[in-house]
Amino acid sequence: MNSRFFDENEIFFSYFKNNSYQQFFKDERTRFSKKDGRISSLKVMNMGNAAKHHVRKITIIGDYAVGKTSLLANYIEKKFSFDYKPSIGVNITTKEFKHPTKNEFCAVNFWDIAGQELFSNLRAQFYEGSDACAIVFDCTRKETFMNAKIWFRNLQVYDQDLGLEKIILIGNKADLQSERVVTMEEIQALSMELGIIYVETSALTCQNVNYAFESLIRQVLPWEA
Repeated sequence: MNSRFFDENEIFFSYFKNNSYQQFFKDERTRFSKKDGRISSLKVMNMGNAAKHHVRKITIIGDYAVGKTSLLANYIEKKFSFDYKPSIGVNITTKEFKHPTKNEFCAVNFWDIAGQELFSNLRAQFYEGSDACAIVFDCTRKETFMNAKIWFRNLQVYDQDLGLEKIILIGNKADLQSERVVTMEEIQALSMELGIIYVETSALTCQNVNYAFESLIRQVLPWEA
């Protein structure tokens, strides 16, 4: 499996010297062939030997500083950093999966969407074409848990075709038990209200990180994982 990190400075600062946000998303969309509004397969990608290629998109949303980027770094690169660097707009990470027996590949693009209100007007474009989504909150910050419902409702507005089975709720920083302010009773109630599963994680200790991402990946791969 290959992974590729795009630095937010590379994506936004260098690109937008000569282009607009709208042009960026237009260029991104022209790379893909869509079916019924979902990203289905790469439009131009021929590796020879009749290889079949697909692309899928998983969005990761939630308030700022809940650990979205740290969870993704833990899953992709098996590392954790104590230095907090806020995402600027969106960070895109790609991980490629190969069919166990066939000459078939699927590139899963993880869109780590910034939680700052500054970028709220762009979220409709960020959500477009999502095949699955993780809504992340911080178990030590009650407001991030309360806002998880808002993120869920916005997602439903922007991506009405995304089924509930392809959305998960993630409570991160489970290792900070002494600082915890969100109870399991509250979480279970919200999970039942929204109709989505809940996974509790820690990017620091790796608790349930693989399980959370693999739960989403199983939903989006074009073959049975």
